[in-house]
Amino acid sequence: MSRLTKAGLQKHLNHLEKEDLIEELAKLFTRFKNVNEYYQMEFGEDTQLVVNQYKQKIRKIYFPNKRIRRPRSAASKKLITEFRKVALYDYDVIDLLLYRVENSIEFMNAHHYISEAFYKSMQSGFTETLQLIAKNRLFDEFKERCEKCIWFAGHSGYGLNRSLQQVLSEYFPASKAS
Repeated sequence: MSRLTKAGLQKHLNHLEKEDLIEELAKLFTRFKNVNEYYQMEFGEDTQLVVNQYKQKIRKIYFPNKRIRRPRSAASKKLITEFRKVALYDYDVIDLLLYRVENSIEFMNAHHYISEAFYKSMQSGFTETLQLIAKNRLFDEFKERCEKCIWFAGHSGYGLNRSLQQVLSEYFPASKAS
């Protein structure tokens, strides 16, 4: 059997009655979580509902009910990837990316976690966030949160705040977090 192409799907859908199309979309909405989330973002009154659901999932990764010894950065990256598939606005993606960095820093400080790989993951996440902020010219909206990340990273005593400040300065030279 040959693989269905987009053109083949469009041809099939063109032959369906309106009621059948509605039924097909409703079936996809019910069956597939990412289709449901996409339509929640598209037609819901507020995208923040879906963003907050993802924030809760990220929070549980770093601070589950049981004690964890190591952060699960790969799991939080996977959630970000899932979210990008349903997100309509870069603003929401930035919000979630920055939330991930904030939770990483909080985890590091709460558990006195020292790991070069974890620091690199935080720095690359912060860099990715700043790239998207710069691309969308949204620094004024996220400046305070970015600077708080640097400030809280300074509480670790491991120099992470200096590397995050350097990244911030690369994208926004006039910014200086204290």
